[in-house]
Amino acid sequence: MPLGQMPSFEMECWESIRRARPDFRSPFFSVAYSQAVHRARGDVEVAVVRRDQQPIAFLPFHRIGAHAFPVGRFFNDAHNLIAPADHAISWDWLLESLGLRSYSFHALLGFDSQQFPDHTCHETIRSFRCDIGD
Repeated sequence: MPLGQMPSFEMECWESIRRARPDFRSPFFSVAYSQAVHRARGDVEVAVVRRDQQPIAFLPFHRIGAHAFPVGRFFNDAHNLIAPADHAISWDWLLESLGLRSYSFHALLGFDSQQFPDHTCHETIRSFRCDIGD
């Protein structure tokens, strides 16, 4: 759905998941960041995964044809499916459900790369990250 059509209770669920996941503390995972990018570009979509009609995961993204990109593209240095740590949501299923062929990421946080399907093109590198505390 377009971000501008997302109900406020779903945005509250999104932020609730963020608060429960230390990996998602970066502002790049926030609703406010996605809203700011949407105001500037007007093309932010959000995939909302539901279980029993309740939202359990969110993926904000830009769509270009059948390919998805993180919100803010290369300006965004932290992205992922915003979901509880114990989720079992398949990237293949998600992309297929959205009519997408790929999600072009470059700074995926909070994810075990061993969970990627065998045909995924990715590599793990040491990254810049500084936790300066509270």
